[in-house]
Amino acid sequence: MCSDKKDEAKATPILAIRHSHDSWLDALALPSKGTQHSYNAKALAAKLSATGLSSFILRSDQEPAIIELKRAAAKICREEHGQEVILEESPVAESQSNGAAEEACRTVKGMTRTLRHALETLHGLSIGPAHPILPWMVQHGAFLVSRGQLGSDGKTAFSRRRGRSYKR
Repeated sequence: MCSDKKDEAKATPILAIRHSHDSWLDALALPSKGTQHSYNAKALAAKLSATGLSSFILRSDQEPAIIELKRAAAKICREEHGQEVILEESPVAESQSNGAAEEACRTVKGMTRTLRHALETLHGLSIGPAHPILPWMVQHGAFLVSRGQLGSDGKTAFSRRRGRSYKR
């Protein structure tokens, strides 16, 4: 779960998901932290089931809200999709062990800021923090990274996952 410490009370929680086997990036803007809203667990479970994996490890930091969300989504994945989900948390005060997630959050936030700035500049708009397009921007930013950002192997996450480059 990504949020800025200074504005955490009014910020929209962003959930960034980095798939370790191919570096695929998914992201969701959530209405609340944890399971306060029923959409959160369902949306995370949908993203996880879309991977097509029958079993996987779902790793996060030890924030209570994200642990609660992971448990709820894992339950949905097990019951509705037949996936085996192993829950894992990084050790306390070991930020390096959760580095991929931290990097995913930075990437998603950066892409969202870029998309927002481009939209505001091109169309002379002012997009506030509650604008309905922001959740789409979060998801689309992750979409663009997975299909366009080259890794150290010279491939995108899309080409690693699908075995071909993205043509659209």
